[in-house]
Amino acid sequence: MFFISVSNAQYITLSELDRINPKLQLPFGNLDKTPYFGNVVYAAQPDLDTVKILKDQGFDLIINIRELNENIGFDEKKLLEKQGILYVQIPYMQEPSFNSEFSDVALNKIKLAIDDGTRKGLKILLHCSHGQRVASTLGAILYRDYGYTVEEAFGAANKAGMMSEWSVPRFYRLVERLDQMVPANVMSTEE
Repeated sequence: MFFISVSNAQYITLSELDRINPKLQLPFGNLDKTPYFGNVVYAAQPDLDTVKILKDQGFDLIINIRELNENIGFDEKKLLEKQGILYVQIPYMQEPSFNSEFSDVALNKIKLAIDDGTRKGLKILLHCSHGQRVASTLGAILYRDYGYTVEEAFGAANKAGMMSEWSVPRFYRLVERLDQMVPANVMSTEE
């Protein structure tokens, strides 16, 4: 296996690089925006009918980053587990309030869940309610873990759907708090 050294004994394998390459996931069900990087599709909340077809779309793991107090009107976890799909909920806000900030602690948990699913070869759907938070996680991970500049990370998050007056400032405040694990531009795929 070939390794690229990026800093102080930290290595990223080429297979890990594949995890940040955009792929094509056609819209399905109520999900009209489906950015797909590596094995992760970033999306808004699947509605009841869409949850019922997630197995047919090849998903093995659903990571819901909505707050625990957000009612969606049906038991998503139960419906997914009936299909044999793994389900994890990791609230992305520092507190269960939309006046709160994005949580760097939750970002770590989300990244660990993605890493674990990736090691197991799972196709993952990461979702929130409208796609703003999941697009933010994409940008933050690209910045922190893959050496994207703030501008490149924001561009990827914006293309993935992060554009609201609510999410954009929170994204920038989160990125200001993060320590980059890979020096800027070492792993970036954008020019």
